[in-house]
Amino acid sequence: SISKLPLNLLGGSVQRDVQLFIAASQQDRDDLDRIAATLGDLQAQLEKPEERERVSVMRTQLLAELDRNGLAKMRPFLQQLNDPQLSAADKLALAYSGWMLGAEGAAADLGRAERLWEARGLVREYLRAENALQRDTLFDELRQLESVGIGTVRQLLQQLPPPLDAETVVPGVASEVVLPTTGEGPETKYHVVLPPEYSPQHRYPCILALRPEHKTTGQTAVWWAGTEESPGWAQRRGYIVIAPEYAPETQQEYSYGAAAHTAILTALRDARLRFAIDPDRVFLTGHDMGADAAFDMGFSCPDQFAGVIPIGGVSDHYGTFMYQNGQYTAWYVIRGELGRDATTKSMHRLLDDVYGRGAKFDIIYAEIPGRGRDAYADELPQVFDWMEIHTRKPIPADFDLRSLRQCDNTLYWLTAEPLPRNYILPQPAGAAQGIDVMTITGRVTPGNTITVTSPANHHILRLDDGLFDINRKVTIRINGKTRFAKFAEPDIRTMLEDFRMRGDRTRLASVIFEF
Repeated sequence: SISKLPLNLLGGSVQRDVQLFIAASQQDRDDLDRIAATLGDLQAQLEKPEERERVSVMRTQLLAELDRNGLAKMRPFLQQLNDPQLSAADKLALAYSGWMLGAEGAAADLGRAERLWEARGLVREYLRAENALQRDTLFDELRQLESVGIGTVRQLLQQLPPPLDAETVVPGVASEVVLPTTGEGPETKYHVVLPPEYSPQHRYPCILALRPEHKTTGQTAVWWAGTEESPGWAQRRGYIVIAPEYAPETQQEYSYGAAAHTAILTALRDARLRFAIDPDRVFLTGHDMGADAAFDMGFSCPDQFAGVIPIGGVSDHYGTFMYQNGQYTAWYVIRGELGRDATTKSMHRLLDDVYGRGAKFDIIYAEIPGRGRDAYADELPQVFDWMEIHTRKPIPADFDLRSLRQCDNTLYWLTAEPLPRNYILPQPAGAAQGIDVMTITGRVTPGNTITVTSPANHHILRLDDGLFDINRKVTIRINGKTRFAKFAEPDIRTMLEDFRMRGDRTRLASVIFEF
């Protein structure tokens, strides 16, 4: 216990930090005890038995979920607990509405708090439902609730604990998650290690680690996170680690195929719905073959990651043509002077091109003299310090996605399909076909006009009022033609489906167009 530390042996500033931490922890424990006691006392003061019964259900669930990570949402309740002008019902409403919507959503209206509680339950069941008819029924019930509009549902989604089950995953222990296959392809599998203090009420940064050819996904997860008995850097710094099975166990070289992309993104999507991951702080990394895959994924879908950390990787083939996409995330590239490509020019040429673009790229390049293939565990302190100051970049007003494959067709809010070409690289000897890079462009102007250019004939736009002014007419132009010119209508069902399909609670689309 930290309270047993010999403070007299510590320096002055460390003593103060420890004492402040102990005092804050004790205050949190006191607040938790106070909440548990006063919720019961206030509930007993309600006059109507049926109201007490409904509130009792809410109280049981709240106390089951509440820990110190959720105390910020209970501040309005604690601050106004002794206000004589508020009734017991008003104070209970502050507690339950704050718990569901966050402190800024707390309001002294118990009737509304009860409706919010019902809405929260319906939203959670909707996200868990595998059957479309069941989701239809749940949504019909949700839209019939009074005063539960799109803004409220957005707040519920942002505060909701992860909707998918994670009871079998023990913090500090590498656990395998296996997703059922939905077609003829292989099932999606990944290993996960949670921090020892894991709480669904906190948002954790995440390391998405791609295994090298000589390790399993379980070994890869443990390399980053450590074990329960011997915590590694990720556990000590409070990171969730997930390691997806993106390649067959016997594969020795990265394939650059769509199946690997799908496996990685599917695992990320599931993990964001199953665990308390901060979607703005997901860092992609890998060693050797996994680093090759990290380069490829970072150039293919940079909007998914706060940063990419290839260790001992090579980026040739597709990276040579698509590296410009890397400007939409941050990079920490680690390799040895005698690494896998020491006798080739691919990496040096790529890095020359990247550095030639100057401020467009946020990149640290660490080349270790005299070393070749290595795990570079000694670089981890610097890597974690770097991750601490990085979050996913905001959506830019305009962007360009360069693509050579049909699977590289989505960036931010825009998907273009099908792309007309699908290059297999490296091209076979004697191939006459040159490389014609496809470009997908998205723009949002201050005049509330959205323009899209691409070689595809079908486009999906996932939009939200943060990208454009929802209170003004929006004009959408696709490849020079105006396809829409009126007011957009945000939709709750669209937002629920967007979160169910992507698990990204900080970028929720409420309007989807298809042209």
